[in-house]
Amino acid sequence: FFNFLLSVVIFFFTVVYWIGHHEKMGFAQCIKLGLLGLLMYFGHLLTIAVGCAVIGILAGWHVMVRLWARRKAKTSETFFDVIASPLIRTYASLLPAIALFVWFQKGGFAGKPEKTRLAIKMGEYWETLFSYGIMTSYHSRFERPVGMLLAFMVLGLVGLGIFKLIKHRKLSAKDGLLIVPIALAGLYFTRGDAASQMLFIPQRLVFYIYLTSLLFIALHVTGKTIARATPIYSLILAIASIAIHWSAYRGYNDQMNDWLTTAEQMKPQSTFLPLVFSPRGSPMVVDTGGLRSQPFYSAAGYAAVASHSVDLRNYEAGLDYFPVRYRAEKNPYKHLAVMKGRQNGLEMVPQQVDIDGYVRKTNGRIDYILLWGADENFAHEKDETRFVHLIEKASLMVQIAERYEKISTSPSGKSELWKRRGM
Repeated sequence: FFNFLLSVVIFFFTVVYWIGHHEKMGFAQCIKLGLLGLLMYFGHLLTIAVGCAVIGILAGWHVMVRLWARRKAKTSETFFDVIASPLIRTYASLLPAIALFVWFQKGGFAGKPEKTRLAIKMGEYWETLFSYGIMTSYHSRFERPVGMLLAFMVLGLVGLGIFKLIKHRKLSAKDGLLIVPIALAGLYFTRGDAASQMLFIPQRLVFYIYLTSLLFIALHVTGKTIARATPIYSLILAIASIAIHWSAYRGYNDQMNDWLTTAEQMKPQSTFLPLVFSPRGSPMVVDTGGLRSQPFYSAAGYAAVASHSVDLRNYEAGLDYFPVRYRAEKNPYKHLAVMKGRQNGLEMVPQQVDIDGYVRKTNGRIDYILLWGADENFAHEKDETRFVHLIEKASLMVQIAERYEKISTSPSGKSELWKRRGM
């Protein structure tokens, strides 16, 4: 996720650099654009795709405007002259990044989107778009209004810019910046498939729709009053966002410290299995209306780094598009997890694992079991679901008690550390 956010910054450097140099793309400019393209690729796959598409839209619009102007005013400029710099040289520069993108896509990766599903009739997509839904992560009743205010501000300024365009009725190359967020919104409504949602592609596209709108606003919305009011309004929204996130951060930090203090008793260079019964906190820090933030799902990574140990629930190592990988013969997502249909047991709550089977099949070991939410009773769930989860948790605890001994419990009782017998 840090990679994605960094790639957004690189995206804007790249697009703005192209806007400033697309009419005269010399050798030096082509090299710089090519390097920025590679940085986008290594930042995030979605960003290089969006970046090349945005530059393509702007280049196509620029060529169209120049061809229209050439038609009205007779010049010696050839068709090749019109397309050479904004199109041919631009995409020649971006070719290494595009080739890497195609190579990665062709090789395939786990869970990648295979089909296009239109979401134009899905109410939640419209709601997410017009409430800037990516802002809502923890407390929807507080964060959603801030997201809506932000969306209202951006859409209002875009509307003002469109009004000025209609009023002046003059076609220019910079008008193509309006097409970019519209095109991205169109792409957003084609990502209704489950795979795209699992990879947070629609949410990230909403991010880009609003951010690219700022380019259009910057060039088309002028006036001292708006120029002064916009940063003040933005600052107020930013402060409000920090304020409403504060309680969630504080709640998570207190619980995280409770868990990780227990983990400190593991010996260095161990192998441990974190089992999380309450991924959203115990009690839950957040409500159910947001992006369902689940920090405890992968928080054991802190313990792994601190003790130089192996975390057997590191989901990144179980996939094929992160720079870390389990050995195939010991991959817990294949040999430890119990599959239920297409669901992997390590990704379920409570987790479904076969500890004996893992040791027998892989000759591996699990030195410690690190529990979080050990007192979880799933009271927030429906009765039928709660009953099933309680049985699954009890079965899991029997597995653990047969092979491990409890050596530590946190003061709150929410975190437990179990050590393999005979260590």
